[in-house]
Amino acid sequence: MAKKVKRTISKSAKRVKKNHFCAIVIGLLVVVSVVLGGLLYRLNVLPSGYIVIVVCALIVVVGLLSIGVLIKKSRIVCSILSLIYMLLCLFGIFYEVHTIGFLGNIGKNDNISTENYKLIVLKDSSYHDIKDLKNKNIGILSTKEEGYSKALSTLESKFDFKSKTYEDVISLAEALINKSVEGILIDEAGNELLKENYQGYDKVIKILYEFSINVKQEDITKKKDVTKEAFTLYISGIDTYGKVTSVSRSDVNILVTVNPKTNKIYMVHVPRDYYVTLAGKNAKDKLTHSGIYGIDCSVKTLENLFDTEINYYVRLNFTSLINVVNAIGGVDVVSNYSFDTGIYDEHMTEIYHFNKGKNHLNGSQALSFVRERHAFSDGDRVRGENQMLVLSAIINKVISPSILNNYTKLLNSLSNAFVTNLTEEELTKLVRKQLDNNKSWSIEQTELNGTAAYQYTFSYPRQKLYTMVPDEELINNAKEKIDEVINEK
Repeated sequence: MAKKVKRTISKSAKRVKKNHFCAIVIGLLVVVSVVLGGLLYRLNVLPSGYIVIVVCALIVVVGLLSIGVLIKKSRIVCSILSLIYMLLCLFGIFYEVHTIGFLGNIGKNDNISTENYKLIVLKDSSYHDIKDLKNKNIGILSTKEEGYSKALSTLESKFDFKSKTYEDVISLAEALINKSVEGILIDEAGNELLKENYQGYDKVIKILYEFSINVKQEDITKKKDVTKEAFTLYISGIDTYGKVTSVSRSDVNILVTVNPKTNKIYMVHVPRDYYVTLAGKNAKDKLTHSGIYGIDCSVKTLENLFDTEINYYVRLNFTSLINVVNAIGGVDVVSNYSFDTGIYDEHMTEIYHFNKGKNHLNGSQALSFVRERHAFSDGDRVRGENQMLVLSAIINKVISPSILNNYTKLLNSLSNAFVTNLTEEELTKLVRKQLDNNKSWSIEQTELNGTAAYQYTFSYPRQKLYTMVPDEELINNAKEKIDEVINEK
């Protein structure tokens, strides 16, 4: 009798353990499925029909596995399948969390620009610290720009000095070199202009102090329903490393007009040296210099040039390009020329050779490929062409299935790679629409050209710089094409 009781208790204990095991497995199946489905809904990129299908599939799979775990004969097999299913769900959750985090950061810094300033002295001076300039003469610019005023206030809070005002960056440099002042306060873009155009400047100066100022930008978004209405996006590539919010010259200028109804895209590359009227300045300058005065100046200048509305912008820099290309494992481009580059990589040490035909580029090589112009007789046109080649190669790589191998690395590289005034909602709506109709896109592109000329500019007024006088016929053709894409039903 005692043995029978023991056997009964033993069987009962085993049954309880099996029930606990089944409950744990089924509970885990339900939890990971709910989390996966909930995050998928939060992600908001799949059309509602797709979500219904996914949810139904999850319910069916969880139901079948749960029944299988409860049945003795299939318990082991279904337990193994449940483990595989849960691992796959965790894999999906991992990607969903990364994607949600990435999308959540979009548009967060679109109203902030970072202006970098330098306090510069002569290289052979005895000044090694800003305190050494106490009560000395500091050259400053005569400007009412908000960023410069904030920079001046920041410097005044560090030490006492006497200020001397000058009209432009050339006058500042001359005052320093002629020792009329002991130091000058200048923004990074102005300093780069002097290094490029004022002979010998970079050999006689040293940077004593550097700091940054954040300036709130005007909201220039002109919203559209991006799934139903045509819109134009401005891509600006600034010539600097580090923070993409930094204000600098805009070396890459591409207008992208998108019609979501007809699935047509028209891209126009505008040369950096185009001689245009700067918006808000009422003065002629190179298009690249519009970036010095903020993304709003670049957008409005191009709106005036093309007589069209620019709804959104994306701004990138050198670091963005390097990180993105490296994250996706490099890109393949077919060059129309064999050429050697200048030194443009992030370490300023490498010269690259590219063959006519197919070339595989890493991040640094891609940067040198899109920046080179001196190797060609028609440098600006070819550089624009090469920029479009790399942009197309990146797009093709990003939309290919192989990108899953580097998905999280790509998202990490993109998280601080660009600034845009497109919202998370607008981007997810575009993705959702594409997944819903799955139509291919027709992409057409144009590189504008012009006539080389040396002329005075607003940003560097006392010396003629290389510019490109726009070809009005090409501009008018681009205007007509933009209007055609926008108005096509």
